[in-house]
Amino acid sequence: MVKPVIWASKTTAAQAITMIVLAMGILGVNISWGQKPSLTQKAQFALDYFLNQDCAVGEKHSALDLLIEANSQASGGIESALRDLLLLGPPSEYLSHLKEGLERNWADRQAFLAKGKNLGLTDIEVKQLQAEPKDVYVDRNLMRYKASRRRGAIIGLTAIGSDTAHAALAGARRAGDAKTQAVIDAAMKNPNSSAVKPMPRRGN
Repeated sequence: MVKPVIWASKTTAAQAITMIVLAMGILGVNISWGQKPSLTQKAQFALDYFLNQDCAVGEKHSALDLLIEANSQASGGIESALRDLLLLGPPSEYLSHLKEGLERNWADRQAFLAKGKNLGLTDIEVKQLQAEPKDVYVDRNLMRYKASRRRGAIIGLTAIGSDTAHAALAGARRAGDAKTQAVIDAAMKNPNSSAVKPMPRRGN
């Protein structure tokens, strides 16, 4: 199972690579947002694989193709899971598990930096990371995780394009914040919103 990698915000490309290394302490946190008993192993894999890709609104992606195919084979089971994810959010038990992993990750990062292994970061950048409180680090990354899952659910439901999917999107838009509304609007206004198929993704 692929493990999540979570690093500090506002990083450069080089810093992102560094943070990937520093985040290796999170090993053991499962990226599946929540096992659905109604889904087959294949369908669950398609769902998890899609949610862990950086799919943009209106972007053609192989993970999206796999999701749509698996949903049709699972008689709409994936759509149901995406609706739950959009309207209810990730299960609390998984968020608790993720929080524990983030706390370990923060501690491992601090210990790593304390040994002087900065991997090319400047002294100022190292001090900034060392000064970040654990609760700030954990809360920030939990918020990023929830936002990424919400965005994935929106893109997936838009691509599926059923009446129930659109009803869930409409409900989420009414109840959501400005960012959620903006993502839903961008997805729904795409010329190919029922399939979310604009220009092909390079290298995929």
